[in-house]
Amino acid sequence: MPRFKSSADILKIVSNKEQIRNIGIIAHVDHGKCVSGDSMVTLSNGQIEEISQVYQRLKTSGPAPAQVDSLNPKTLRMEDRNVSHVWKLHSDKLVRVTLRNGYSVETTPEHPFYTLGKNGLVGQKTADRIEKNDFVLVPNTLRSQPSGLDQIKSEILEELSSHQYYIVYLQRRFSRDLARLVEEKGLEQIYSGLHTDTSFGAFRSGLALGRIRLDDLVKLSDSFGIRREHVYNHISRLAYRLSHSKPGRLSNLIRLPRTRKQFEDLAYLLGLLWGDGSDRASFNNGYTPLLETVSQIFRKVFGVSTALVKDKRRNTYRLDHHGGFSLIRFFEDAYQYPARHKAVNIVFPKLVLKMGNEHVAAFLRGDFDTDGGVESTSAVISLTTASRKFARQLSIALLRFSIIPTIRQKGKYSVITISGDDTRRFETTVGFTIPRKRKALRILARNAVSNRKTGIVPVNGQTLREIRNKLGVPSAYLEDKVPFYRSYETGRQRITRPIFQRIVGAIEEVLVLRPSTAATVSLVREWRKLLEGDVRPVAVKATEARTGSFDVYDLTVPANHTFVANGMVVHNTTMTDSLLAGAGLLSPSLAGTALAMDFMEEEQKRQMTIKAANVSLYYEHNDVPFVINLIDTPGHVDFSGKVTRSLRAIDGAVVVVDSVEEVMVQTETVTRQALEERVRPVLYINKIDRLIKELKLNPEQIQERVARIIKDFNALLDLYAEPEFREKWKVNFATNTVAMGSAKDRWGFNAVVAKKKGIKFSDVVDAYVNGKVDELKTNAPIHEAILGMAVEVMPPPHKAQVYRIPKIWHGDPDSEYGQAMIKCDDKGPVLMSVTNIVVDPQAGVVATGRLFSGTVSDGEAVFLINSRAQGRVQQVAIYMGPQREIVGHLSAGNIPALLGLENVKAGETLASVKQFVPFEAVHYVTEPVVTIAVEPKFNRDLPKLVEILRKLSLEDPNLVTSINEETGEYLISGMGTLHLEIANTLITKTGMEIVTSKPIVIYREAVRKNAGPVEGKSPNKHNKIYIEVEPL
Repeated sequence: MPRFKSSADILKIVSNKEQIRNIGIIAHVDHGKCVSGDSMVTLSNGQIEEISQVYQRLKTSGPAPAQVDSLNPKTLRMEDRNVSHVWKLHSDKLVRVTLRNGYSVETTPEHPFYTLGKNGLVGQKTADRIEKNDFVLVPNTLRSQPSGLDQIKSEILEELSSHQYYIVYLQRRFSRDLARLVEEKGLEQIYSGLHTDTSFGAFRSGLALGRIRLDDLVKLSDSFGIRREHVYNHISRLAYRLSHSKPGRLSNLIRLPRTRKQFEDLAYLLGLLWGDGSDRASFNNGYTPLLETVSQIFRKVFGVSTALVKDKRRNTYRLDHHGGFSLIRFFEDAYQYPARHKAVNIVFPKLVLKMGNEHVAAFLRGDFDTDGGVESTSAVISLTTASRKFARQLSIALLRFSIIPTIRQKGKYSVITISGDDTRRFETTVGFTIPRKRKALRILARNAVSNRKTGIVPVNGQTLREIRNKLGVPSAYLEDKVPFYRSYETGRQRITRPIFQRIVGAIEEVLVLRPSTAATVSLVREWRKLLEGDVRPVAVKATEARTGSFDVYDLTVPANHTFVANGMVVHNTTMTDSLLAGAGLLSPSLAGTALAMDFMEEEQKRQMTIKAANVSLYYEHNDVPFVINLIDTPGHVDFSGKVTRSLRAIDGAVVVVDSVEEVMVQTETVTRQALEERVRPVLYINKIDRLIKELKLNPEQIQERVARIIKDFNALLDLYAEPEFREKWKVNFATNTVAMGSAKDRWGFNAVVAKKKGIKFSDVVDAYVNGKVDELKTNAPIHEAILGMAVEVMPPPHKAQVYRIPKIWHGDPDSEYGQAMIKCDDKGPVLMSVTNIVVDPQAGVVATGRLFSGTVSDGEAVFLINSRAQGRVQQVAIYMGPQREIVGHLSAGNIPALLGLENVKAGETLASVKQFVPFEAVHYVTEPVVTIAVEPKFNRDLPKLVEILRKLSLEDPNLVTSINEETGEYLISGMGTLHLEIANTLITKTGMEIVTSKPIVIYREAVRKNAGPVEGKSPNKHNKIYIEVEPL
């Protein structure tokens, strides 16, 4: 399914009203499956980066292409997969899972891991259910996509030019060509466009001499369209000079590496410096051949000489280079060489990781030559470092050579060891340069046996015995094929990977001669897939849970839904995220890029939706394309005002009910709200997995529970629906208006899906009992159930507006404007109800709502009917969570996001005609009843507080701000203490410190029964009044 469409395609689809659905998801709590922010994820370009940094980079610089190493659960092969979203969420609990080889990762409790059972089958287990001695899958190998030499040169130039202290000397011919281009365009004009700190005189004379500031050169070459790698290749020398205004001493001139061999030598040099380098990139070592090698690399790569200095105090030697600050800053800026406290601050250089395995191997060789060695008594290769981050990156980088190391802490140092048959792989791919270490490694590798920490396959003897008995094969037969086979079947010895390879091979030979049951054949095939896959099972050493306040992160990886974190395969996604992944975002400009998503930190902190989040999806149903405008609304009663406003924009609502809690008060509240707006509800029964795992219900009991929930939900329609819709809108599994599943495990089905896929309740129970949830998720993905109901059951806008407009608009339905809205006429006047306001820090006020008539375009003049004001739309967009896609114009029946209307409020009516009856005011089921006083901690911040309160009241009309005339206090009234707590959080997020009073609850008297009449008199006793009351 194509996930992205061009703007022209989008507009073509939405011009056909039959292909639009406006739906909402209400009364649900989302689930986050996330990892901690310091988790190292492996990108397909070779980088090993903390997930929080990936998120921050995308948030700061905008969407950009991103790929990660991802496990295909069907083939158990590692693949390069695009990332569509990077999420920042919040959690109050984390679980750390630590493996026997020292790999560990912290995740939210519901985050699934891929595990290997005692029968040799791959399954899933959430972090809170992982136990000691479970086996978790880790990648056996990682394959990066190395960057080309030109790309590396371009990135070096990008990094160096971001600093203003480099001067470069250009090759003569290139310098002349550049000067000629500048003269042709006009020297003064070019200089003015650079916005440089360099004086005009210095720029002119430098250009004539072929000497120019590097940052100026890059801006200049970019303006002429000269490729950066071409510029790099024509830089003769580079030097450091900080001063711009005064003539300063120029640091020593250095050459830049050019050839692939020079970059490989540089990688080895960096590895040596990472081990025995000083803060000024001097090399401290007493081994003469290494000192000579380092001296040669400095000279061949950078064109600088060196000097050998004897350190009498330490009885060793220090090799100083003569590259000065020019070379030191080059190492710091291009390769992250630490400026201070080198030992604890080193990280794996990004450019080395991106250049391919031969460069990574050269770097590792240099590091192991200095900080590593062979421990003959322990039969391991070891390396010690004071930098924990570097140790974690290095242990993951070794996976590129199919080496799974062990990492442990020894005081303040991290120790990485390589043992077993991984030593042979280390010898052939990385190795040592120093002869004595190379000889020791040769002896170690020759005598290596399987690694007991990373080479065990946890298939138990009972499974082997059952397979052998089904095949009718005596144990003696397998004993001939596999030495000591009986000891593996009886459990006296653990099965290593090579032994398992021989066992599976022997069983496969038998299967050729003796056909067996389908179950046996299937199991052996799964074993073969495991052996040929790119994963290894490693035992869990310990699990540890902790509570607190944590930022957590997640990646959406369509198709596979897996990524590698800290060397372990982990899973991902939530319910709304599943819909995004299963359908596609309407954002052609973001095709192939990853977006940073963080709707609101408090949403995940409290495990609820707080702000209504809009997103437009592209979905194909029976080969017909649809645009589904989805609004994910709050479920908590304190935010029911946001639900009410959101309902004005949609025609259908997916009401989510917890299968354990069943129909609750809030379910009744939001359903009543939907029916009052004539929004058609359908039912999604969530958390079916809890009925099986927690309540231990059988298929018949689950059916009874589901039937009761459907009955109770239909009772709400009997109570609140209008007579003409009461029977028509009742939900039933047979009419495809009920779906059920597990948002957490990302599966769900309705009647159509169940019939098409042949799914029964017994299949669901079997999936959880026998660890086949992954199959259920593949067979019945949640997006097919939810979006399928949206397309087949919920009305398109032009049909919904026929019965909705008379309810929500009190003007004359037979008038020109009434008919334009009822017919959803694209050529009618622009008539729109604003349902949501977001104040964007860059774009200003963004007004989202339902366009009932006309076509709204960029530059459109509109009247704000309620405010009796006028405004102009600057841009028309579709809203996708925190991202917007500019479309230029949008026709009736859609939910546009309008920029440029600064004074608009939620609930406003927008019209291109002045004399228009506004839409019926939104009726809230609750009113602000809790009030607090708020004031800035510092009086100087009072104007800022007033502006923040103004923006909050724009976004949320249910948040009432006022001033107490007697005390001068600023008062905020909300629908509950949580509502006010969120408001306080939003204020403090701006950096303002505030002081608040305790909340005051306004109690109102209620009439419970008839009373009166009661006589009252005026103060002068001349007038009498009689009062009689009765309940409404």
